[in-house]
Amino acid sequence: MQRYKDIVSGAFLLLIAAVLYTATFNIRTFMETAYGATFVPRLVAIVIAVLSLILLIQGIQKARRSEGEEGAETVPKSGRHVILTFGLIIGYILVLDKLGFILSTAIYSTLQMYVLSDFNRRKIVLYLIISTIASVTLYLVFKKLLYVMLPTGILG
Repeated sequence: MQRYKDIVSGAFLLLIAAVLYTATFNIRTFMETAYGATFVPRLVAIVIAVLSLILLIQGIQKARRSEGEEGAETVPKSGRHVILTFGLIIGYILVLDKLGFILSTAIYSTLQMYVLSDFNRRKIVLYLIISTIASVTLYLVFKKLLYVMLPTGILG
């Protein structure tokens, strides 16, 4: 069953994306803007669907390659990554108002990439640069384009 986990996950997430996209048609808009209340949920549903399809295709390819190899099941990673990820998420939630969106998201993303990266290939400076650029970009998109208020924290 371990061999088919990507196929099952991809199919399940594709179903979730379809349900999410369909549910956006029930969102009521109260004012007419260039990007209404349905824009972000539909965008998220489309991104989830595309990534799910990629996961599904890769899972099928991996299952086909490993069909001839009996007993070649991969061993799942330890629960340490999961526990650290939950800890980081809780920490992110706790400091979001105090530090603000940009700082807390940059710190969280950097630490999350560090936790999930291969031990021999960790590049903390690269993670910090990527996280900072992504955090500032997300902040500007939500603040200036979508008019969503985000916590400014100590930068405000």
